Amino acid sequence: MPAVMATDRLRFLSGGRIDIRLYKPGRLVPPPEIFDAISSGNLDAGFRAPAFNVGKHSALALFMAMSFGPEGPEFMVWLHHGGGLELHA
Repeated sequence: MPAVMATDRLRFLSGGRIDIRLYKPGRLVPPPEIFDAISSGNLDAGFRAPAFNVGKHSALALFMAMSFGPEGPEFMVWLHHGGGLELHA
């Protein structure tokens, strides 16, 4: 599961200084409300596919899987050196 792997990796790489608690889907807020809960400051972070929130922020369409879209390395170059992070903010 990607969320568990990311949590374990962050904990390891930070020497335990970063400790993320994972909750079962829907335990804190219903999945469709994750974006709003983070935007309002009620949650620090959430794990959800960007596709579900395109109606709230159209640039999120650029951060989901696209048919005939860029391969992983191309996407990462665009994200870090082509303005992708600025759009995501």
